[in-house]
Amino acid sequence: MWRKALAALMIFAGSAPLAVAQSVPFKDLEGAVIDAEMVYSQTFRTNGKVHTNENHTYLKLAFGPDDAIEQTATVNILATDGRQLSTRSTTVPFVLNKPRKGQNGAIVWTYEGGSLTRMQAFLSGARRVSLTIARKDGKLAWR
Repeated sequence: MWRKALAALMIFAGSAPLAVAQSVPFKDLEGAVIDAEMVYSQTFRTNGKVHTNENHTYLKLAFGPDDAIEQTATVNILATDGRQLSTRSTTVPFVLNKPRKGQNGAIVWTYEGGSLTRMQAFLSGARRVSLTIARKDGKLAWR
């Protein structure tokens, strides 16, 4: 089932190309480390009850040889009143363009035109996060 969700997710992701002025080849990322923080609200339903919370995700991406990406993710879930509901941290190895099974569905990292994208399928729905990577003053920069 997760493969079908991933296929649909990859079609969706391909529908929104990102343009980068000075594209950086993926091999130039070898040895680089990216730290990123994402905060978003999420609303979901379990057992007929609607829940809303805030997700704070801290990602550390370390790029190795042979298209390797080591992802360390620390996820903090907060209630709408600010109480911490849960926290977890995991380190998982990925290979660019090779999906692997995550807790709730497939996850894959892709890289095209200077856009590093993490796509994750869920039992219902999906999430896509993209980082734009370019050269600025001769150094790698991302946003």
